[in-house]
Amino acid sequence: MGFFGKILKKDDQTAAGTIPPEIYKSVRVMRDDLNELEGKPPEGIPGAVAPEASDAGHPFLGAHGHPSAPEAPVADTSVAPASKNLKKWLIPAAVVILVLMIGGITAYFFLRSTPENDTVESVPTTEIPSPVDGMQAPTAEPTPAPTSAFSPDSPNYLALDPESDAATPEGIVATLEGVGMKVREMNPSGPVEFLLRDGNNNPIAFSRFSYLMKLGIPEDTLSFLDESFSLYFVPEGSDIRMTLVLDIKDAANLVGAVNRDEAVVPTWFSGLLYRPAGVEVPASVEFRSGTYGALETRFVPIDAAKNYSFDYIFLADKWMIGTSKDSFRATVDAVIKDGVR
Repeated sequence: MGFFGKILKKDDQTAAGTIPPEIYKSVRVMRDDLNELEGKPPEGIPGAVAPEASDAGHPFLGAHGHPSAPEAPVADTSVAPASKNLKKWLIPAAVVILVLMIGGITAYFFLRSTPENDTVESVPTTEIPSPVDGMQAPTAEPTPAPTSAFSPDSPNYLALDPESDAATPEGIVATLEGVGMKVREMNPSGPVEFLLRDGNNNPIAFSRFSYLMKLGIPEDTLSFLDESFSLYFVPEGSDIRMTLVLDIKDAANLVGAVNRDEAVVPTWFSGLLYRPAGVEVPASVEFRSGTYGALETRFVPIDAAKNYSFDYIFLADKWMIGTSKDSFRATVDAVIKDGVR
């Protein structure tokens, strides 16, 4: 037998033989409580003697020697802080959950009641509603005007191939009349300038143009003119007038030559400015002096019934020629506005 076995055996002997009986009398085990509830006599610890009446004052016994009933535990009414916080947020959380549930149910039934074909896009209609009594019927928006074929503010280029079969007085006049009709359709507020170009997009010299149109300008007078020139199409009521601006190379000699031959000058430009309009130019005319603002001008009536005249002015290095007072003045204004070059 080992060391610990001897000690345990010794303790058992001590517990069995040396513990006084009085101690066993005062010991109450759980089994005694169960026997009491079942109506059985208490068993006690083996070898123990049942308590006598004289033991009534024992601290573990009741007034009659029976063990006293254990006191009922008192409930702890204090609530932990965590429980208080839980109760504080429990009601608001329940309200929020209830609101969410109601909203979800409402949305569900709303979506189910929406027709599936509501997502089809409607096609806009251009139908104009019928007028209501006392109200004016809506009018359709005006159709935008087509883009102008020519620029009213800058020079336009007009192609004319001197080598083609159309490079004749009749062919050139037909081309210019077509341009005039297009200008009239665009309804400009002022003169529209054109510069002539050949098939290679090179400027056509005025001496070449005079030759092609068979103008009656004498060779010596033609030599005083430069090669640059412009044709202007000027609106005048429902009509379009054509005017001419020639660059001057030798102003002194040109002015002298024009003054010398002034009576027949309108005939020089008859095939270009008058004959296409059905206006006959007299063989000889007498010019009169006029003014346009501070400018001195010269003019002569050609066909009073058709309001055709021959008006001209020398201004800086330009010789400006018009076929009516209004078209002439409008051309002078356009040249001055652009800057006399």
